[in-house]
Amino acid sequence: MIVRGIVERPSGSAPPAPPSLPKTSVTGFPQARHRSLASSKTDALARHGENDSSTRASSRLYEPATALDYTSIPSSGLDPAASDVTRREIEAENEARIQAMTAEEREQEAQELIERFGPGLVDIMRRRRDERQAATASTLESRPTPMTRSQTESSAPHGSGSLDRLAEIRAELPGVSVESHKLAWLQDPSPSDDKSIRFDLSGGVLTSEELQSLPTSHGLHHHGDSPELAGYTIQNILTLCRSSILGQRTKMLHLLGTIISRWKRCEEEAMTKTFTDAQVVQKAVDMAVEIVGNTPRAIGLTVAGIDLLCHCQMDNTSLDMDTRPTAQPVIAWELVLPGAQRLLAEDSGIPQASLDRLMNCLQFAAMQSSETAELICTILPEVVRYQVLARPWPINPKYPPSTQAIALVTGLIESARNCAVSIAQTDLPVSVLRFLIPSTWPDDSAPIICKEALQLLFSLARYGLGAEVVRTSMEIFDTLGMATRADPEASAIYFKLLAAWLTCAIDPHRTTPEHSLTWAQVSSMGWVDAALKYIGDSGPWTSSALEAALELIISWILGLAVNSPDKGVVEKRALAQTLRNLTLPIETEPILSRLVQLDLLLTVSDIDGILHPQRRQDLISRLDSTSPVALQYYLLYLGAAHSLIDKDEQASLMLRLFPRFSAGEEHLALDLLDELLKGDVSRSLDGQSHPDLEILRPLLQYAILPSADSVIGPSPPVHTYLKATTSLLRPATPGPGLPLPADWLFSPLGELLRSATSNALAQTPPDWNPSETEIVRAVLFLGQCQVQFGSPSRSQLLFNLMKVFMLENEQHSGTSDGDVFRDDVVSSRISALLLKIITPETSMDRNVNLESVSKAFLGDDTPFYQFYTDYLSLFEAISYSDTSFAQTIMAPLAMSYPTDYRRLLWLDHPPVPRIIHLKISQTPLEHGSFSDYLRPYEKDRDLLNAYAQQLARGWITRERNQLLWTIASSHLSHALWTEQDTNLLKSIGDTSGKTLADLAGVDVQLNGAISTISVNLEKRLDCIRRVCGDNVLAKVKALL
Repeated sequence: MIVRGIVERPSGSAPPAPPSLPKTSVTGFPQARHRSLASSKTDALARHGENDSSTRASSRLYEPATALDYTSIPSSGLDPAASDVTRREIEAENEARIQAMTAEEREQEAQELIERFGPGLVDIMRRRRDERQAATASTLESRPTPMTRSQTESSAPHGSGSLDRLAEIRAELPGVSVESHKLAWLQDPSPSDDKSIRFDLSGGVLTSEELQSLPTSHGLHHHGDSPELAGYTIQNILTLCRSSILGQRTKMLHLLGTIISRWKRCEEEAMTKTFTDAQVVQKAVDMAVEIVGNTPRAIGLTVAGIDLLCHCQMDNTSLDMDTRPTAQPVIAWELVLPGAQRLLAEDSGIPQASLDRLMNCLQFAAMQSSETAELICTILPEVVRYQVLARPWPINPKYPPSTQAIALVTGLIESARNCAVSIAQTDLPVSVLRFLIPSTWPDDSAPIICKEALQLLFSLARYGLGAEVVRTSMEIFDTLGMATRADPEASAIYFKLLAAWLTCAIDPHRTTPEHSLTWAQVSSMGWVDAALKYIGDSGPWTSSALEAALELIISWILGLAVNSPDKGVVEKRALAQTLRNLTLPIETEPILSRLVQLDLLLTVSDIDGILHPQRRQDLISRLDSTSPVALQYYLLYLGAAHSLIDKDEQASLMLRLFPRFSAGEEHLALDLLDELLKGDVSRSLDGQSHPDLEILRPLLQYAILPSADSVIGPSPPVHTYLKATTSLLRPATPGPGLPLPADWLFSPLGELLRSATSNALAQTPPDWNPSETEIVRAVLFLGQCQVQFGSPSRSQLLFNLMKVFMLENEQHSGTSDGDVFRDDVVSSRISALLLKIITPETSMDRNVNLESVSKAFLGDDTPFYQFYTDYLSLFEAISYSDTSFAQTIMAPLAMSYPTDYRRLLWLDHPPVPRIIHLKISQTPLEHGSFSDYLRPYEKDRDLLNAYAQQLARGWITRERNQLLWTIASSHLSHALWTEQDTNLLKSIGDTSGKTLADLAGVDVQLNGAISTISVNLEKRLDCIRRVCGDNVLAKVKALL
C-alpha cells in the first residue's frame, strides 16, 4: 500500500489531539447524513492523493483551491457554515505548508505555476476569490426552499452548468487544452429517429409510446445508440452477450434465448427481417456452442448457454414423431460434444433440468441427421452410465435415473441403423429390464422410465435387433403385461413391442444376429391370448392400445402362414370365431384398418373372415380420398376380394392411391404395383391393343424404392424389411421415392432420356431387353389411364410428352427404324393425351407451369429455357410439321412466360413459325384459357416487328398458320390502332397492303375468334391515310 499526501510538519507544532468517541444519537445508532454534507476536505485530500507522487508541495497546495468550485455546489442539502469552516481549515493548512518552505522553494514553485498557467494566474485567482465570496453571501441571503433530488434533476438542463463552466475555463485559461469530446455525454441527447425494435428485460417488444415514456428506474436506458429511448435493440443484446461482466452476460444470454423463442412462435414480419439481416439465430448458436463446448466454471453462464442452444435449435417442435425435424441453424456439434460429455458424464454441478434440456437438444440433433446421430453415439456410453446405470434402483427421489437419457438413446436408434447396432451390442438392452419389474415401481402405475425402456426395446426390434432379450426375461414381460393394463399408454407400447418380436420370429434369418429369436420360442408364450383378453376386458382403452393389440394378432397370423405346416388353418378358424364375438369399444380409422386387414387374412379356405357381409358393404361405401392411406389400401383389396368394386373403380382407386403413400410404406406401394401391372384392372380403359405392362416393373419399382441403402422401416414392422431398414424416421423434405409425384407413371421416359447414367436401367435384370418403343407404348397407356382420373396436371403432362419427342432412337437404343413419336400406336396415344390439354377449363393453378414442373427432372442447374432451346432446334430439324410435336411447342409462347421464349421462336428461329400448321382448336391450353396467348399485350418492339415481317411477307397466313396468325394479329392490332405505332404501321403499309387490310378489317376476341370490324373502321382508315398516304389507303380499301 502506498501512502500519499504525508507532509512533515514543523517540530514546534502542537501534537494532535487524542481520538474521542463520536457523539451518538439518542437511539444509539449513528445519525444518517447525506453524502452532499460530507467534508469537502476529505474529498479534496482524496483527489490530492491520486496525483503523481513526484508532484511538488506547492502544486498540491494550489490544486485543491482551484479544483473545487464551491459556488457550483447546489445550495440544497449544503450547510454554508460548514462549508466556510472547511475552507478556512484548508487555507490554514496551506498557509502552514507555505511557511514551512524556504524562500528558494517558494520562488521555484511560483515560477512553475507561471510557466504552467501563464502570467495572469494571480489576477485570475484573486478574481475567482472575489466572485466566490460574493456568490456565497448572495446564496446565504436568498437561500431557496430545499428541493428533492428528482425535482433538482428535472428542473435544470442536464449538464448545462458543466458546459458553462467549460466555457469559462477556456476563456480564462487559453493555454490549457480541454478534451471537450469527453464531456459530450453531459449534453442533453438530441431526439432520435431510430426505428429499431427494442425489447424489455422479459423479452417483450416495447411499443413506440413505451420507448419514450418508461422511466429510467426500470433499467432499460443505457449508453448505447439512442440513449434517450428505453429498451435494448438486438444489436445491443448481441453485444452485451459478449460482456466481460458475468452477471450482465448471463442475463443477456437468457434474454436473447427468450426473444428467439417468442420470434419462432409468432414470426412477425418486421422481427423476421431484423433477425435475418443481423443473422441473429446463427450468432446466438455460435455463442451457445462456444459456452457449452468450453464448459466455463460459472454454472449460471453454462445454464444460460444450454438454454440458448435449445431455444435456437428446437423450440416449438415436438420430438414425438416419425419424421425428421426440418432444417435448423447450422450447429458445429463436433465442438459441442466434448463439453457436453463433461457436463453429462460427471458431477458438473449443473441442475438436472438443464442437463435434461441438453440431452433433449442432442436427441433433436440426432433425429435431424444420421451423420450427427453417429457422431453423438460416440459419447453415449459414458453419458448413459452416469445418467442411468449408476443411479440407484428402486428409485431414489433425490437421485433418479434420467428419463431423458433413455429418450436420447431411443432417438439415436431411430435415426440410424449404425447407432442401433452399436447400442444393441452393449449391455444397455439388458440393463433397462430392471425398470420393467413392477415390484420396483414407486407406486402402482408404470413410471415414465418404464415406458421409455419399452420404447427403446421396440425401436431396436424394428431393425430385428435385441430380440434375444425376451428369451431370458419371459417372466418379466408376463408380469409387466398384467401391471400395465391400467395404463393405456404403457399397454400400447407393450403390445407394439410383443408384435415386433413376433415379426422378428417369423423368419429368424432376418434378425441380427440371425436366429436370435425363433417362432418356436414365441408361439407358446401366450401373447395372443393376452391381447384378446385385453380387447375383451372392460378397459380402460385408448385407440392406440387397441390398435397395438390388433397388430399383435396380425403378426401372429402372418407368422402362422409361414411357420405352420397347414398355414395355421386350425388356429385361424378358432381366432376368427373369437374375434367375431368381440365388440370393440372404439372404432377409429386406424382400428378399422386393422379389422379389415384381419378380415382379409382370415378369409381363407372355409373361413369367412370376421366381418359380416353388410358390414363390409358399409365400409366400402365409406371409402373416399380423405380416408387414411392404410384404410384405403385394405378396403381396396377387400372390395376386390368380395367383388364389391368393379375393375374400373379398382383402377381409379389404385392410381389415386399411389401418390398418397409416404416413406415407410414402400411395401404397400410395391404390392399395389404388382396388382396394377397385371393389367386386369386397366384392360377395359383402352380400346386399343393392351401392351405388356410387366416390362415397366423394374423401372416403376425403382421410382417407388430407388435405393436399397436407404429404407425407412415400416410401421408396424414387416419381417422382409428388418435387415434392409436403415432408419425409422421419414425425411423432412421429399426426395427420390415416396411420396410419388402425380406424374410418376411417366418416370420411365426420364430414365430413357438419361440411359447413359440411369441407375434404374443399370439395376434391371440381365434378361430385361424391351425396345424404347415398347416402353413408351406401355407408359402412354398407363398415362391415359391416369389422366382419365384427373392427374397429372396439364403442365406435367405436357412436359412428359415433350420427353417422348426428345427420344431420338438413333442416339439411344437403336431398336427401330424411325423416331419413337412416329410409331402409329405412340402417335395415337399422344393425340389422345393432348385432348385433355386443348380443352378449355377454369379455376386452374397458375403458379404451376412448365418451368416449375421440369425442375424435378432437370434439376436446379439446368433451366427449362435451355431444354426448350434444344427442343425447338429438334423440332426444326426432324418434325416435318408434325401436328402433335407442334402442339407441344406452343405452351411457352403464352404471355405468362418470359419474353425470351417468344424471341427464341420468332427472332432466333424465324423459319419455325412457317411449319407450325395449327388451328385455334388445336391450341394447348396449359392454364385452361386461350386468352393466355393474347393478354397482356406484347410490348417488345423487336417481337412486334417480327410479327409484322412474318405476316407482311406471307410466311405465315391465316389459312395455313391460323393459330400463329391470330396471335400475331392480336398484338399487332393493339400496337397499330391503340398504341398508334406509326413506324410499325408505315413498315407494314410499305410491305404488304393485304396484311394491312387484314389488320384493319378484323378484331381478335379473347377466345381466338375473328370478328369483322365496322364501328372503328373509318378511324383506322384515316390513320392509314395520314401515315402511309392515299395510295396505300386505296389499296387497303380495294382489299377490304
